Amino acid sequence: MPPETLSKCCRSWWTKPPASGGGSTTVLRSLTAQFLHQGAHALVLDHRRISHLWAKVLPTVTHRGNIAGIHDALVGLADELRRRNDLAADQLADVPRLIVAMDSANGTMRRLARYWETFRQKDDPKTSPAITADCAAAVHGVVPRPVP
Repeated sequence: MPPETLSKCCRSWWTKPPASGGGSTTVLRSLTAQFLHQGAHALVLDHRRISHLWAKVLPTVTHRGNIAGIHDALVGLADELRRRNDLAADQLADVPRLIVAMDSANGTMRRLARYWETFRQKDDPKTSPAITADCAAAVHGVVPRPVP
């Protein structure tokens, strides 16, 4: 699919560059900036707290830097994905695209698992709801819409 078609049809995009030290922060910044320029909204999950400071001041960006905030943002993302899946096709046209950018995904997942173990109650699920939401979002991937 040519890039111009991709940008017209994507309603959400989920990306997690796999390796640290290989320019993943730069790749995420570039991709996120391009999507924002085209009217998308972004959820930037940056457990280092300093890798994506550029995005904190932008009105269509939600930036989370601490693990508790990242946990809550991912749980909220799962709710948003369910809401979007329930929309009729004509309603989806009015929903802005959403990019979720997670820097240092492996480290973030480890920290989320530790965070959940610390706060999990006896009756809570064993797996963190944030990790479950991350998996659901990764499976959700790109949601197409008709190209005008």
